[in-house]
Amino acid sequence: MTLPSPAQCTATCSGRQRPDLAGKPCRNPPVRGGTVCRMHGGSAPAARARAAERTADAGLRALVAGYEIAPVEDPFTALITLAGEVLGLKDAARGLVADLDSAGEETSLAVYERALDRSAKVLGDVARLKIDDRLARISEQQANTLVQVIAAVVRRLGLDIDDPQVRAAVRTELAAVQP
Repeated sequence: MTLPSPAQCTATCSGRQRPDLAGKPCRNPPVRGGTVCRMHGGSAPAARARAAERTADAGLRALVAGYEIAPVEDPFTALITLAGEVLGLKDAARGLVADLDSAGEETSLAVYERALDRSAKVLGDVARLKIDDRLARISEQQANTLVQVIAAVVRRLGLDIDDPQVRAAVRTELAAVQP
């Protein structure tokens, strides 16, 4: 797992300890998950919490990076799928909160809260766009089109659509192709 940390501390030395380094970039490595070394504030509680949050976030991103990304052909269905994945991410973050001790609890809680916010946003988008209704209308339109095509084919063949044998044959064929 690679962290988004720089290879070198991003702080500039003040030169209090070594005047020859005043104004030059620090040469120390940053703390794990942080951007500054321990001498420039990397050991402060807020910096440690943010570094731990970056580490947890990088871990989740590494897990997600293994998934294949395909182009979106049906955005409505994709948003519904995304809602499910976001809820899965939220559940994974909840697991992080449950697994860590009290020292890492604050960080895991921040990751979990961010996952909850993302879940709420995606689910709000689904509700606002009324995607379930749209998908139902699309399915209904497809069904109506199929009925019209079947009726036209039956008429073209010179058969009566109200004939029980024709209806039974259509019903049998439709049942054979439905998943």
